[in-house]
Amino acid sequence: MNTVDLKRELFDIPYPDEVAPISLGILGKGFFPGAVGSLPHLAGRGGLLLLGQDFGRTDYYESRCGDNDEFCTTWTNVCRTYQIALEGQPVWYSNYLMGARKPPLPATGDLRKYIHSAMQWERFEASCWKFLHAQIEYQRPQLIVVLGGPNRLRLSNINRLATGWDRYPTETATVNACVQQGLSQSRTFPLRDGTAHTTKLTYAFHPCYGQGTAKLELIAKDAQRVAGYWLRLISELLPST
Repeated sequence: MNTVDLKRELFDIPYPDEVAPISLGILGKGFFPGAVGSLPHLAGRGGLLLLGQDFGRTDYYESRCGDNDEFCTTWTNVCRTYQIALEGQPVWYSNYLMGARKPPLPATGDLRKYIHSAMQWERFEASCWKFLHAQIEYQRPQLIVVLGGPNRLRLSNINRLATGWDRYPTETATVNACVQQGLSQSRTFPLRDGTAHTTKLTYAFHPCYGQGTAKLELIAKDAQRVAGYWLRLISELLPST
């Protein structure tokens, strides 16, 4: 499994009418599937997976295709928080739902609300869950950080990550619960070669959660928490001497 395999499988997903397939057209830094998903000098394998909801709109994607980085608020805030807190660590920036929204859909918000066909949505979401397994097989992350409210609710499902995060009324309550739980939650993914991969799970505020200095400080604090989890996790994985 490599990026070529992942790129090919993107086109096997049954996208709903409101979503178009996209595939690594941004040659600079940014979230997969618009960009490669990891920083050029770091391999994301065996590291952290920061999992957003979806990439945004096709017109934004097309405007950044070529030798460019992303420039949206999500990526800017990631650079100002997570890339500082996790400097030098292997991070894979990706999304759960593949493709990009076709205008005039808004670039943000729960994508499910804008898909008219329930049947198309169900096929699409199930295929994206299957594609997440392919991402896991390729990256073998030790920690998945689920970002944002729509992901929190969608992936809490017993048939998805089975985290129980959907029982908390707000994002803040969910983050507080994750602070209390630490690294106690995990998920084992069966892989196509007959093996399995187990990874730790936590939830974090979306990098676009709110605006302004106070909100950015909240994201930065969350990023430091995730970095602390990661350092603790890799210290536990190192062989004892």
